[in-house]
Amino acid sequence: MVAFRNVLIHGYAAVRHETVWNVIQDALPELIVVLRQLLADSPP
Repeated sequence: MVAFRNVLIHGYAAVRHETVWNVIQDALPELIVVLRQLLADSPP
């Protein structure tokens, strides 16, 4: 995630919109599942 953010922030002129869209479509749903599980497992 950090590396992708750095590319977006520092290399925005060279970022392909298709690449960003693919990350949103492919990786984001899995990340949401993992984050929800981490939040459910964490103490209040």
